Amino acid sequence: MENEKGEIIDLYVPRGCSATNYPSLKSTTTPLSRSPWARLTTTVTELVRTRAMLSMASSVPVCNDSLNHLTPRDGYVRNVWAASR
Repeated sequence: MENEKGEIIDLYVPRGCSATNYPSLKSTTTPLSRSPWARLTTTVTELVRTRAMLSMASSVPVCNDSLNHLTPRDGYVRNVWAASR
């Protein structure tokens, strides 16, 4: 596919899991997009951040721990309990 500048670009971006860093070879990854928004105006205030979750990681109970590990790093939630503390 070509963009507006005439450069050839590829639309497929192989993503690994953001929590476990496993590549998506035999399993699929699900993109999770999150963007901060202003409550009063309901408009997006910053850039959308996308994290990929491996379907293997999202099907086990550790998925919540994976999300709790990723969201404070992006600044979406604070003071989440972690076993490493």
